[in-house]
Amino acid sequence: MRKNIFFAYLGLLFLAVACDKDNDPEVVDEAFLEVTTEIARDITAEGAQLRGILRSEGATKPEGFGFNYWVQGDVSTLKTVKAEYNASDKTFTAKISGLKSYTGYAYTAFAEDKVSKEEGDVLTVKTSVDPSVKKMQLGIGEPSYISFNKATITGELVSEGNSQQSTVSFYLWEKGTLDQERTIEAEKGEGTALKGDVINLKPGIEYAYTLVGANELGTVSSDTLTFTAKSVVYVDIDAKGEGDGTSWTDAYTSLKTAVESVPFGVKIWVAEGLYKEFGIPLKRGFDMYGGFSGTETELDQRDPKDHPTLVGREAMFEGNPADQLPIFVRKYGHKLDASIIDGFTFQYGAGTYGGVCDLTQGSPRFTDCVFKGNRSHHGGVMLIQASEARFTRCVFVENNAVTAGGAFRVYRNASVAFDECEFVGNNTKYGGALYLDLSVTIRNGIFRDNSASEDGNAIRVMNGACPVFVGDAFVFDNNTGKNDGPLGGPAAKKCDMPIF
Repeated sequence: MRKNIFFAYLGLLFLAVACDKDNDPEVVDEAFLEVTTEIARDITAEGAQLRGILRSEGATKPEGFGFNYWVQGDVSTLKTVKAEYNASDKTFTAKISGLKSYTGYAYTAFAEDKVSKEEGDVLTVKTSVDPSVKKMQLGIGEPSYISFNKATITGELVSEGNSQQSTVSFYLWEKGTLDQERTIEAEKGEGTALKGDVINLKPGIEYAYTLVGANELGTVSSDTLTFTAKSVVYVDIDAKGEGDGTSWTDAYTSLKTAVESVPFGVKIWVAEGLYKEFGIPLKRGFDMYGGFSGTETELDQRDPKDHPTLVGREAMFEGNPADQLPIFVRKYGHKLDASIIDGFTFQYGAGTYGGVCDLTQGSPRFTDCVFKGNRSHHGGVMLIQASEARFTRCVFVENNAVTAGGAFRVYRNASVAFDECEFVGNNTKYGGALYLDLSVTIRNGIFRDNSASEDGNAIRVMNGACPVFVGDAFVFDNNTGKNDGPLGGPAAKKCDMPIF
């Protein structure tokens, strides 16, 4: 009985305490500090008004309001500004200044009390364009330098538009296509001048280019100009200029250097004079012309007879030709494919197989050239194999081979044609002018004063390789040796000779 009375008393006591708590004004429900970041207002080129809202207070009243802001993407620029609080509508605002015009900024509102600091969402704002900023003005200029693979293009920054955030570049492309468009940095020169260096051009290709600039007001561009990469380089042993081959004044002085420097598709113009050079590499896809005085602007203005371009020595080499480097050498991996060599005199070269060159895997076209006094063991001028060669209106005079082919030995897998050529005074043991291991085509021509001490006064024919004579203008005169006629060799009697 007493126990029941005790528990009843405790229940009444707890009920009284609970009722007293509900009536105590100092006790409140638990609350959280909450703020919202609002859209910025009054945006200018260098400032804005930031705004936030206090959505709810925490356990104690907030003691401070403010904003954090920074350049978008760069938190290292973060700054904090205090805000003024308006209790009537629970908003707080702050004006920020010193911003960059036309730039994006991120910002967030915050409030703090004794217990915590709370931030709102992150919003962004972009400052407006400075009204004092003007658009750029650009000008485009003619190239200051053009070669077969390089150029320097020019322009002018007429006005930067009062902007510190401008960028300027050249755009260049092959005219007629944008597939090869390139961006070239615009370098500042004196005053307002701009330039851009372009490399890896294609010889003879026309290029278009323009200047493009940008600032806060957008992008501007200049007019478009064009230029054509040079397809001709110049060689003049007497030139005194820059030596880059871009003109007669600035011509290369070395033929070998020019050939080594030029890419596929470039033409080489060579002025008169004696170029004492040997080991010039045979390369693919270049045309070489001699006979210039050093002032011409067109190919048909030259005259090789009045302005002879000589390559080689001053006199015949009398020693062992095998110890010498011929005028041309084949560079490994390169072929003399479909190249034109026109208007030269190749003289007094010496080598084991051809004093001018050992022609292997090539298809050159020699036109209006003179080959004089060259020596080798086989083919005083050339030994030709695995090649397709054509000689047009060329003269082969006083060349010598120790063993065979005073001018040429034509060997295996070769296709050779001589059109209106002259063979005069060449000599050897076998085949005063030609030693043929396979057939060649001879279209008209003169064979005079050639000699062979053993066989083939003018031509020695082996393995049934009869020459094919085409035309009716042939001269065979005073070719001497042990044969009765100009042809010798095991197959000579089977060959058809032209009537002369």
